[in-house]
Amino acid sequence: MPVYLQQERHFSENEMKLITSGLFVVGIIGALTSGFFCDGLVKNKGLVFGARLVGFLALGGMGLLFLAVAMIPSNLLALICLIPTGLFSACFGIVAFSTFVDIGDEHAGTVAGIMDFASQIGAFFLAIVFGKIADVTHSFKTQLFLIAGILLIGGFTWLNVDPKKKITPVESIDNI
Repeated sequence: MPVYLQQERHFSENEMKLITSGLFVVGIIGALTSGFFCDGLVKNKGLVFGARLVGFLALGGMGLLFLAVAMIPSNLLALICLIPTGLFSACFGIVAFSTFVDIGDEHAGTVAGIMDFASQIGAFFLAIVFGKIADVTHSFKTQLFLIAGILLIGGFTWLNVDPKKKITPVESIDNI
């Protein structure tokens, strides 16, 4: 985000620091409030509906906002679109983690570890690949379109998530 804000949107270093900090503050507020929201939704509408709706709206909302940021020339409008992504990201993190705990049941630690490992590997390769794309295109629009597409696909994928379906461990080779 800092590189994007400075190189693509031409914000000064101080402006970039303020914007990035603001996004984290929104994320903190989102993390604190989304837990209550998600719990209320699950309580009133059920576990499956709640997880699917929040996952779909959070990822889909981020996808649409990143798509808008890629197409909007105005820095102010782009920032207005970026701010809710912190909220959606935090909200998705809460529902994703709680869903994987539901799915993992007695293996929740393993499932959470796999989820975290996959996201860290994805972030690592994202930085490398997106940097290479920026070097070739001299722009960040391609990356924003790519992120938007991945988020939109992920949002629709969440419509198939069933947190009531538990993971059944594979028997170890010793037990066969």
